[in-house]
Amino acid sequence: MSSTTSAPGTAHVAGPDSPWRLAPRTVVLLVSGLTAVTLGGIVATLPVPYVVFSPGPVRDTLGATAEGEDLIVVEGAETYPTEGQLDLTTIRVAGGPLGRVTVLDAMQAYVDGARSLRPVETVYPPDETREEAREASTAQMVSAQQSAAVAALLELGEQVPARLVVSGFGGNPASKAVLEEGDVVRAVDGTPVTSSGGLVERLQDYEPGQAVDITVLRGTEELTERIELAASEEDAVILGVLISPEYELPYEISYDVGGIGGPSAGLMFSLGIYDKLSPGALTGGAHVAGTGTIADDGVVGPIDGIQQKLVGARDVGAEWFLAPVDNCDDVVGSVPDGLRVTAVASLSEAVDAVEAVASDDTDGLPSCEDVLAGS
Repeated sequence: MSSTTSAPGTAHVAGPDSPWRLAPRTVVLLVSGLTAVTLGGIVATLPVPYVVFSPGPVRDTLGATAEGEDLIVVEGAETYPTEGQLDLTTIRVAGGPLGRVTVLDAMQAYVDGARSLRPVETVYPPDETREEAREASTAQMVSAQQSAAVAALLELGEQVPARLVVSGFGGNPASKAVLEEGDVVRAVDGTPVTSSGGLVERLQDYEPGQAVDITVLRGTEELTERIELAASEEDAVILGVLISPEYELPYEISYDVGGIGGPSAGLMFSLGIYDKLSPGALTGGAHVAGTGTIADDGVVGPIDGIQQKLVGARDVGAEWFLAPVDNCDDVVGSVPDGLRVTAVASLSEAVDAVEAVASDDTDGLPSCEDVLAGS
């Protein structure tokens, strides 16, 4: 019988009657490697205080749900056939109260141009729970749907009376001394007011310190109180009350968007309602996507995650994208190939933009580059 002597650091090759074993150096290397892999796996799954934004679902506000029902339903008014698409865009959010983001997730998001990584404190309030986050998102969606309907109807020239309900006070102790939460403001010095904008505009006819008669409905009793007006930090004349309008819509408008929440679908909801209630196809058959909050008076506001929404719009074949003017800093340099973006500040501008796309007369539509250049 013969045996073979191994070089230092190599596995020992035993004869047929000898036990097989590894050299000590090899054992150390294997254990070290396994330890490194294990630790790496553990570290990769550790949570980090970040939120990941990714492109989310896209919904055509002129289209139907998976069950075949219209996404926007208008009852009590004549509606008209539509063409093309008016897509609302969304984002998927991971992290914070909606689930954890791991080191590996964060690394993948960092190198993926379609996703973005945000510190959690820039997205959610401290200690917000999953339930609270979902409730806030649902409340924002409900508010966006109401504002979208009001803005669209006003753009169409409809009358949308509102109850101006006092929901709080600020900036003028004189109002808090005589008014109560739940009061409905009806007139200023005998002139009826039926909208928040109308109330603000009426007050500008006066000077700070001037007293006016404010007529309110408290329960079933109508009262008139003499109140001295105040000035805001911007020197506007204010009554010093917070108003929560309650609108009386002439038609019933409902939405079916599944689990989508947040305020950013407001603009596209408004355009969908406007198209359904106006003769002719607003898009002319074009595929238009967009995003933006909407105020009752049609002002379009900024949203978060617009870069991911641009990607989502491109992925479903949209040709044009309506972006809020105040998001232009985030848009420039982030527009995917094949998608054209125009900036809008109001529902009226958005309607004009879609009409321009429909007529293939888009040379005058402002890009975000134009907006930032001041043209």
